[in-house]
Amino acid sequence: MRRPLILIITIVLMLIFIMIRFLNHHNDNQEVFKDIPPDIESNSGNIAVGLYEPNGKLIEEGSVLKYPEDGQLIKVISLSHFFDKEGDYGLIILRDFNQAEFEVDGKKHLMYPFIVKPNQTINIKTKIEIKKGIKELDYLVIKKPNYLLKEENIQKASFLQNVIAMRFLIEKGEEKKIPFYTKPFKTFDSPSTSLFISRSNNLKLMYTSKSNEEVFLSIGHPEGKNSDFAVVAFLNWKQVPLNSQKINYVNVEKEKREVFLLRLPQVSREYNYQVVSFPKPYQISSSDYGNQIVYGSPRIVLQP
Repeated sequence: MRRPLILIITIVLMLIFIMIRFLNHHNDNQEVFKDIPPDIESNSGNIAVGLYEPNGKLIEEGSVLKYPEDGQLIKVISLSHFFDKEGDYGLIILRDFNQAEFEVDGKKHLMYPFIVKPNQTINIKTKIEIKKGIKELDYLVIKKPNYLLKEENIQKASFLQNVIAMRFLIEKGEEKKIPFYTKPFKTFDSPSTSLFISRSNNLKLMYTSKSNEEVFLSIGHPEGKNSDFAVVAFLNWKQVPLNSQKINYVNVEKEKREVFLLRLPQVSREYNYQVVSFPKPYQISSSDYGNQIVYGSPRIVLQP
């Protein structure tokens, strides 16, 4: 009887040891990416994001990422959701303003959807191929990617309009020059908006639109400086051309608003459509907050 008893005790002790190791690893993994600003409280309606190395080191926003010699860049996106209801998000990654496929948990995605529980933090380990010459890498987080806002509600529209972004340069990236500038249809003296889509020049918010409708895309600069922008569009969170160009480069003069004619895509069912602009493409700096952000247009539900 002693030998079976000793064997049972040994097995139990081994199971306890494995469980302790698992719990310690689990706790370490949760803490290693925890970098929540102390002034953010539960249910405060705030969202905090950060980019980390796999070892838990926080990467300063706007900094230069080391070029991966094996061509595979691995980073962790940490998002903290301070709401009393669960959050619905989607992650998109752009290489030089082109939407790129990336891996999460061994599966490839163009847009990775994820849910965050109330007042919780989620950590997403991503892997993306980086070829030589890539200059800029942008992580975009979309709020409620599947939600179609069709009723007039400015508060909801403003919440959905905001795109959470983290922009970085890549070490050894080629120097990039703006290859062309898209010419505006009209120029106005009022920089009243950063990015807006409307049926007329009066900047009235539109919530829905029919396929192939011609609208006005207005681009201004809230900082009141001359600036270049890279402008891209997403239909159902897949990048689509803007008037035949996948990436448009626009120069906005100080205190001006540039207006462009835009033909909306053809759809067979209802989808979200949004335009996103990036100030100072390929010129990111950790000391210049203005070139780390992006601007999103109010989302439009495109209908057949």
